[in-house]
Amino acid sequence: GNTYLAVGALDSARVQLERAYALHRAAYGAGHPRVVEDALKLGATLTQRGDEAGASRRIEEAIAALRPDRGARRDELLVRALMQLGHVRLKQDRRPEG
Repeated sequence: GNTYLAVGALDSARVQLERAYALHRAAYGAGHPRVVEDALKLGATLTQRGDEAGASRRIEEAIAALRPDRGARRDELLVRALMQLGHVRLKQDRRPEG
C-alpha cells in the first residue's frame, strides 16, 4: 500500500492497506501496534479519497484499541490517531465529540 500511496494511486493503496489490516488483525489482534498503524494509514488514505465516514471508523477503531493499555509507543499512536480523527471531523464539518 505504501508504494501505491507514494505514486498517488489511492484506489490501489486502499485495497492493499485493507488486505494488510485484515491479515494483521487476524494474526495479532485488534490492539497490536501494527494493526493500529494499519488502521491509521487506511484512515489517512480514505480521507484523501474523500471517504471521511470510512476514515472515521478506522481511526475510531485504532483509538478504541489503544485506550486500555498505555506505554510510550501506544501513547504516540493514540496522539496520532486523535489528531487524524480531528482532521477528518473538520473535513466533515463536525465539531469533535467530548
